[in-house]
Amino acid sequence: MKKCFISELKAKEQRVKKKEYAGFSTRFLAQVIDIIAIFVISAIPYIGKIIGLFYETIFIGLLGTTPGKMAFGLVVVDENGRYPIGLLRAFLRFIGKIISGIILCIGFLLIIVDDKKRGLHDKVANTYVVYK
Repeated sequence: MKKCFISELKAKEQRVKKKEYAGFSTRFLAQVIDIIAIFVISAIPYIGKIIGLFYETIFIGLLGTTPGKMAFGLVVVDENGRYPIGLLRAFLRFIGKIISGIILCIGFLLIIVDDKKRGLHDKVANTYVVYK
């Protein structure tokens, strides 16, 4: 039986050795890189808009990281330190980011005050952003 393209793309499940939580400034810079990448991808006719919309869900769900997070050695993990977290949990995290934006970015500012440096989107999906 032929393997699906998506199943071949997904990274083998891994676990971080130690949870060293990534802070606001590192996560912010990683997001800036991702925004630039989304802007470039979205410029591709037709398919670029679709990929741009699901960029973060696809990367985090299947690989555990995005290009911006890769640049800083970050991964998104579940409560047991495993990654990738899967498409459903990554999509929930994306929805949490939308909600954070709607409520004047307060959900993102939680990263500064939370002891595990989790934003609203991390709490919604029960995820953590840590150094690999």
